[in-house]
Amino acid sequence: LEAIETQPAQVYRLHHAAAIIYRDELKDSKEAVKHLDLALQADPTNMKAFNKLENVCVQQGNYKLLATAYRRMLKRLPEDTPVDEQVRLWHELGRMSQDELHDAKGAIVAFEVAAKLDPADVARQENLGRLYATAGPDAYGKAIAVNQRLLRHNPTRKEAYKELRRLYSEEGAHDK
Repeated sequence: LEAIETQPAQVYRLHHAAAIIYRDELKDSKEAVKHLDLALQADPTNMKAFNKLENVCVQQGNYKLLATAYRRMLKRLPEDTPVDEQVRLWHELGRMSQDELHDAKGAIVAFEVAAKLDPADVARQENLGRLYATAGPDAYGKAIAVNQRLLRHNPTRKEAYKELRRLYSEEGAHDK
């Protein structure tokens, strides 16, 4: 296909059409995913193709492949991609890593990027704090920093005080 067409828009259309045929007519989701990924290489901004790829992976229950697709999509994004779209992709990668793949380290990385792009999302900050706290002593400093940040925004958060007390106790810093 690509030997015939060299224009990205045409390459996209060819792979997208092939993906739809594989998915709908031939019921071959593996080939459909392959062609949707190739379509996205030709047009990385086409979220319709990415959403189709996402749906195929979810229907298969193949979250490992979907996480790979998210990472590829994030690498392909042009620099002028709106921040809210970047945040959505990073957040979904984090959620999937945490809930479906049970990959705390992968979830932490994805949520850290999303939090850096959108630091005002309190729920994400809380979740990141929980992930740090369960990641072990090496991440306690980050868990403490998240809880302190949450308290600066809302000093009446009892849960944050309790978590700080537990973390400081774990670190042997009983005087804090």
